[in-house]
Amino acid sequence: MKHVLLGVAITVSAACASAEPCDSRLRVAVDIGHDLRASGTVSARGHNEYAFNARLGGEVLATLNATEGIDAFVIESKGARIRLEERRKRAKARNADVFISLHHDSAQEQFLNEAQVNGKKVRYTEMFEGYSLFYSDKNPYADLSLAVAKSIGAELRMSGLRYTDHHAMDVKGERRELVDTLNGVYRFDNLAVLKAAMPSVLFEAGVIVNPMDEDRINNPQYRKLIVAALVRGLDRMRCTLAGNGRKKAI
Repeated sequence: MKHVLLGVAITVSAACASAEPCDSRLRVAVDIGHDLRASGTVSARGHNEYAFNARLGGEVLATLNATEGIDAFVIESKGARIRLEERRKRAKARNADVFISLHHDSAQEQFLNEAQVNGKKVRYTEMFEGYSLFYSDKNPYADLSLAVAKSIGAELRMSGLRYTDHHAMDVKGERRELVDTLNGVYRFDNLAVLKAAMPSVLFEAGVIVNPMDEDRINNPQYRKLIVAALVRGLDRMRCTLAGNGRKKAI
């Protein structure tokens, strides 16, 4: 799998995908996956996923709020334990137009090897790397959720990033439908966080049980590519999504 060279100039476009002007601002709910107690997968170098998610969440939040026409907020910024249903409720209460859940990826047990890192046993694989995007047909705005995921995926692809296709493998725990083979979008109807009352997407930024992918993700310039592409993907949908949260709240 090839990846872009780092050091590419980063720009965030303020242009709408639609030719129609939209006066409303887009409100984005940024969900930092997991929490300090239930911290998700452990990376190839022994670090908890939540730390990766929180770092990326802060960078996404700052870039979204620096983009004209977009307001963003983090659902839970301190790592407190919060149920998935409560995450959705908080997004709705703050009139979010779109819900983005940020994560970092793992792999099924049969693909993981064991190693010792600083005296700690870790699991790793070199088989899979790259991002992935998920939406649910059980979301009340499934078509819009898919459109948002495709928009983000297209921007990631055009930035030179590649997605991992291991979630479509015919193995237990996977078998997700890869609905967009160009941009790396999967359908996953059992993810509760994707059933918010607004268009919702879960983004896996990379496979952190792969040490090479973990190293890329730890590079600030590489994360800038990810963040800028994600923000451009949302911005392309701004005219379609903006104001929907406030309309639903009336």
